[in-house]
Amino acid sequence: MDKKPSASLKGFSLGQGHQFDDDDDDDDEPPPLPRLKRRDFTPAELRCFDGVQDPRILMAINGKVFEENKMKCFDIDECALRTHTCWNDSACINLAGGFDCLCPSGPSCSGDCTHGGGVKRNGQVWTLKEDRCSVCSCKDGKIFCRRTACDCQNPSVDLFCCPECDTRVTSQCLDQNGHKLYRSGDSWTHSCQQCRCLEGEVDCWPLACPTLSCEYSATLEGECCPRCVSDPCLADSITYDIRKTCLDSSGVSRLSGSVWTMAGSPCTTCKCKNGSVCCSVDLECLHNN
Repeated sequence: MDKKPSASLKGFSLGQGHQFDDDDDDDDEPPPLPRLKRRDFTPAELRCFDGVQDPRILMAINGKVFEENKMKCFDIDECALRTHTCWNDSACINLAGGFDCLCPSGPSCSGDCTHGGGVKRNGQVWTLKEDRCSVCSCKDGKIFCRRTACDCQNPSVDLFCCPECDTRVTSQCLDQNGHKLYRSGDSWTHSCQQCRCLEGEVDCWPLACPTLSCEYSATLEGECCPRCVSDPCLADSITYDIRKTCLDSSGVSRLSGSVWTMAGSPCTTCKCKNGSVCCSVDLECLHNN
């Protein structure tokens, strides 16, 4: 009994061309495609190969009745369908069951890349001179760069690029309070700064906060970055609009941004913030009075 063919007919579609037949005779020369024996397939098994449409769908579109003995396959033109992978200015040439890429004269479609005043071959991988921790590759005329992957199990790993692999005691760092020990490469936050241990030295820089698009923002106690607030009295910084005035407790109109002491309450200070009267009490003043 013949075995069911397992090879996929990539680049071919069922329709016109090479026929599924019952011919058991062996040809002297192999045909362009494997001759698939119809009896080896059930109707449910006559399905899509790579890039091939379901024959039953094709028959339904054409309004024809599905007949196994009329199943044929025809070549898919990857060039016309633009499903080829030819790079740059190379020309796509359709072939039986596939395609080829034809380069015109010159290196324009070689897949090579121009970098640093020189040429990198297609498939070449190199380390950047200005950044030894980055590796780049040339693929089909395009350059792709990424950070070097760190394998801490590799004894020759570059500790400069992979400080997290440095387990030497001399490369560890104490935090600013002298309570916690960090390994080289570890990061932490201290006093709204981002800090990192690098080979025994601590380097810190201002914490990067997200950009806010709201009208009012405030940095709450214990937090490093501002957040949006709806109450202008809670806002740390505000753009004053002089058209938005306030009325104090005495009925006097105050401009936005103006500050005054509440009448009859010397320890209470008020401020007009874009139409809102915001008052605060000085507790030390109350205690002394």
